[in-house]
Amino acid sequence: MAQFSDIWLKKFDVKVLDKIIEEFNLHHSDSYPVSAQPLFEALSIKVCTGIELPAGINAFTYRNHYDDYGVAVFNHELSEASLNHAIFHELGHLLFGEHGGRHGCVSKGGVVRKEEVEADLFACYLAAPGWKVKELFSQGYDFDQVCRLLVITPRLLELRVELLKAKGKYFIPLLNIYID
Repeated sequence: MAQFSDIWLKKFDVKVLDKIIEEFNLHHSDSYPVSAQPLFEALSIKVCTGIELPAGINAFTYRNHYDDYGVAVFNHELSEASLNHAIFHELGHLLFGEHGGRHGCVSKGGVVRKEEVEADLFACYLAAPGWKVKELFSQGYDFDQVCRLLVITPRLLELRVELLKAKGKYFIPLLNIYID
């Protein structure tokens, strides 16, 4: 049975994501977290962090395609890593998801919606540079240390490692996995 990331890699051409990373110079710095600001600026999206939102709502985005502007709002209770996760997750919705509609993370049956998994996969690809993940693990950093250094959530690192595993043969002893 194929992993979801295997299906996602076939559905989305990672060359498109690599082009976004290159075009906006997202992975050329050695400071973290990766900044999403150039993407929000290109999309004419105003970012509002530290906002008190109703219980259970971490973030939302709205984009008016007719007037070419939008807003991304993030809950004040998010940790730095969770905020970084939410920022790239919402960008995934803006760039590849359905626009203008209200959506929840979980369907009525309690299953995480496919669009939410895809947004997380987009987030992990942009927020956690594959070359840096490989470098840190090869230098002996453990999972939690890599999360802290890259300022990402464990969920994003788990997904990034899964995507890397789907692509290749580089061995990380600490995780007992092969990565390209």
